[in-house]
Amino acid sequence: MKFTLYAHQNTELEHLKTNQYFALFAEQGTGKTLPMLQHILNLLKDGQITDALIICPKAVMDSWYRDMDKFSPIYKTLLQRKITVINYDLVWRRAVFMRPWGCVVLDESHFIKHRTSRRAKFILKLGTLAECRYILTGTPIGNSHWEEIWSQYNFLEPSIFGKYSEFEKRYCILNQFYKPYRYINTAELKEKIFAHA
Repeated sequence: MKFTLYAHQNTELEHLKTNQYFALFAEQGTGKTLPMLQHILNLLKDGQITDALIICPKAVMDSWYRDMDKFSPIYKTLLQRKITVINYDLVWRRAVFMRPWGCVVLDESHFIKHRTSRRAKFILKLGTLAECRYILTGTPIGNSHWEEIWSQYNFLEPSIFGKYSEFEKRYCILNQFYKPYRYINTAELKEKIFAHA
């Protein structure tokens, strides 16, 4: 290994080690990719997974490859062989990705916040085929639209919030257009979110 993790990254890594599904909510530039790569490497070395898929915006794909370069040559090669990095715009258009994976990571997971989009539907189905599932983002919800967390957490583990209709009934007040505009039971909602983040 050619790098040293910061204290907050070691904390993130410790949480990843003990969870098959987990959310890392940290601002851009705080270094979420290195602990995630280290965790994937540990899973590969321990034989817990045989491959991993990282889905991210096209603009940050290179950062994953750059961070793989920071590992020692043998581990860099292992990561490059076992990890597939694909962007959100392509993944749902290519049926070849709809298969079981050892680990699936959503970088900038808010890209699936609209649960009815084709992208989100594809990725939510894909998540059911993955042994380990992780989401990374600095902006899990925008402008306090709490319903945006549902699809991200449904990817992590569907049992956390259940069906969207159950989530909406428990936490949302709808306007005349049947869209959430106010929220209830938010303390409980936050507690459930941070139990897995």
